[in-house]
Amino acid sequence: MIYQLASVLFPSIVWSHPAQPPVVYLTFDDGPHPEFTIQVVRILEQFKVKATFFMVGQKVEQYPDVVRAVALSGLGIGMHGYTHQYMTLLSNSKHRQHLLKTQSAIQFVTGHPPTLFRPPYGGFAPGLIRLCRHLSITPVMWTNMPFDFESRWSDEQVISNAVKRTRNGTIIVLHDGHPLSNRTVRILPEIIERLRKRGFDLTQPL
Repeated sequence: MIYQLASVLFPSIVWSHPAQPPVVYLTFDDGPHPEFTIQVVRILEQFKVKATFFMVGQKVEQYPDVVRAVALSGLGIGMHGYTHQYMTLLSNSKHRQHLLKTQSAIQFVTGHPPTLFRPPYGGFAPGLIRLCRHLSITPVMWTNMPFDFESRWSDEQVISNAVKRTRNGTIIVLHDGHPLSNRTVRILPEIIERLRKRGFDLTQPL
């Protein structure tokens, strides 16, 4: 319900994308990470699943080989700010700096400028939305947060969150650059298998 209301209030932001056959979109935030991101990529390749990675600009500069590996695997890459900073508190000029520096860092490694953007913590502001429109960048949020980064949740609770809250077009956000992303790597195969058992197509990137 809350996502339906948000999609009406902020129609320029992508919250979900239903299709036929029913589809689910896997996304990963906070990377790239030199270990976890590569492990996630290997699992996605093993299961023939596509996903989109929303990357932090500073980490892109720090781990270009990881970014290159994601791109060469045919997986999507979007922006997650230059630093993992709550952007609603920043000025419009800082918003522009974050977007352009992150876009430039990714383009330098992959040869292609990313056009998808998810702000850290999901913190959109009206000025940031207008800037995305001006720069032809598509803002992307999510419709399912399984809380893979919360230590108080068990593996089974996170898996259940990812599967039971999912409908056609759901965008799931997981994390490959968080200190607890080793847990995400561990449970990702089970999430994929259970979503497939429910009849969802996981081969479409955003």
